[in-house]
Amino acid sequence: MLYQPTERKKAPALEKTLAKLLAYEQSPNIADGEGLDDERLAKIAQDVDRKYEIDKKSRSEWETITKRAMDLALQVRKPK
Repeated sequence: MLYQPTERKKAPALEKTLAKLLAYEQSPNIADGEGLDDERLAKIAQDVDRKYEIDKKSRSEWETITKRAMDLALQVRKPK
């Protein structure tokens, strides 16, 4: 359900934010509508990539344990 204020004066910032989010939903690429230059987009991409790698490394132990557990649960045979 979409927010419907009874008085528009009470929430102009919320109205503006919701309108922007709805426009993003329809956009194939939200970066185009924000006027971001190539340098800014490159910085964002580098930051996202760096944080992804940090996340990937931090979960490596969990992935190993989970794989072993799934192999046991599925009774996967491994050659000796």
